[in-house]
Amino acid sequence: MNKLQKIALVSTVALATLSSPAAFAEGEAAAAAESFQTFFSTGAAAIGAAMLTAAFVAVGWKWLKGMAFS
Repeated sequence: MNKLQKIALVSTVALATLSSPAAFAEGEAAAAAESFQTFFSTGAAAIGAAMLTAAFVAVGWKWLKGMAFS
């Protein structure tokens, strides 16, 4: 094996070793982003449903009071 082949082999191994953690970190970040998005969407839907329910109860209560005392 000549000197140029050894340099190419070492640089290939070094490049593969250095790029592996970066790929892992990228996949980990994508998984974390997806997890946050799912968590946020679920929470936002629950809060929206609670607010709509409270609004309908308030309107219904006002209607009942209006019917009873008018």
